[in-house]
Amino acid sequence: MSKKMTKWFPAKIKPVYVGVYQTDLDGFLGYNFWNGKWWCDTAHKPELANKLTGMQGKKWRGFEEKQA
Repeated sequence: MSKKMTKWFPAKIKPVYVGVYQTDLDGFLGYNFWNGKWWCDTAHKPELANKLTGMQGKKWRGFEEKQA
């Protein structure tokens, strides 16, 4: 099943909510946990996104519905 996503936001705009987002860092797509201050490490599936500090400056988009 395909999950509906929001539009892409530029890196200079930070997410409002803590959680997992799809990110794009120079063409590398992945899923990252946003802890409210910075992006964590990239994973290839949303459920694998962890809370280890990762690279910053990523474009991002969120899920249109809250994830379990």
